[in-house]
Amino acid sequence: GVDASQAMVDAARARISAAALPHCEVLRADAQELPLDDDVADAVRIERTLQHVEDPAAVVAEAARVLRSGGRLVAWEPDWGTLVVAGAPGEVGATVCARRAAAFRNRHAGRDLPDLAARAGLDVLGVDARVHVSRDPSFAEAQFGFVRECRAAVDERAVDAEAAAEWERDVARRIEGGGYLAGVTGLSVVASAP
Repeated sequence: GVDASQAMVDAARARISAAALPHCEVLRADAQELPLDDDVADAVRIERTLQHVEDPAAVVAEAARVLRSGGRLVAWEPDWGTLVVAGAPGEVGATVCARRAAAFRNRHAGRDLPDLAARAGLDVLGVDARVHVSRDPSFAEAQFGFVRECRAAVDERAVDAEAAAEWERDVARRIEGGGYLAGVTGLSVVASAP
C-alpha cells in the first residue's frame, strides 16, 4: 500500500501487524512518484484519491508504469457533479450541492476515469456507475455539510434567505417523515496493461 499521509501509513501498518500479514508492506510516498520499478505490480487499486491530487493523469500514468503486462488497474472515484439532496425549492438544494462539489480539487474525477486510463495506455475493460444513497441525515450532514453550505450561500447572497429557510424546513420535514435522501454517483473503471 501507498499513502502520502504518515498517520494513514502508521494505521495500516498497525492493522497489518495485528492481522499477522508479514507479506504486506505500506509505504509513505507520492502517488505521482511511486518508489517502485517498472512492470512490477500485478494490480493497482486507486480509491477516493484522484478527487484530491494535483494531477490525476500523472497518478494514473504512474500506476500504469508499475503494472506488469496483463496487470489490472481498478479505480473508484465519486463524481461530485452528481451530488443531490432532496428538498424544496430544488434550486436551493442545487446551489448547496454545487457549492459542496466545488470544494473538491477534481470534482469530476469519477467521470474522467475511463479517459485517464486510456490516456495512460491502459485497455479499459469495464466501467460501472452506482448511486450511493444516504437516508441518514446525520451521516449526510457530517459528510456533506448541506445546512452549513446553505447558510454560507445566504451569507454570500447566492441564495435568498427566505428560500433557504423554506428549504431547511422542507429538509427537516423529510427527515421527520422518513423521506430524507442524499446521494452521489461513484464510478469505477477496470483497465489492463497491454
